[in-house]
Amino acid sequence: GERAIGFTVTDGNSDDLGDGALSATATRTVEVSGVNDAPEVSVTESVLTYIEGTGALAIDPGLALSDIDDEYMTGATVEITGGFESAEDELAFT
Repeated sequence: GERAIGFTVTDGNSDDLGDGALSATATRTVEVSGVNDAPEVSVTESVLTYIEGTGALAIDPGLALSDIDDEYMTGATVEITGGFESAEDELAFT
């Protein structure tokens, strides 16, 4: 939206003529346009080790999603992107 910025300049009566300090004012209107920033995802940088048959394991308990434009995200996609075995692999999240 629009923002108004006001400027006032005062001479401080530097001429000693006794007519007091003089000033001038001006206003400048600036149009501020929002930018749709992409959401951000941060993950833990450590390597996850899983031993077959030991049960469920949290992939990244430190995973965080954020969006500076909107605190309420409407969706996210979580998927196994490589080496998926449909008879063995299960992915769940909350």
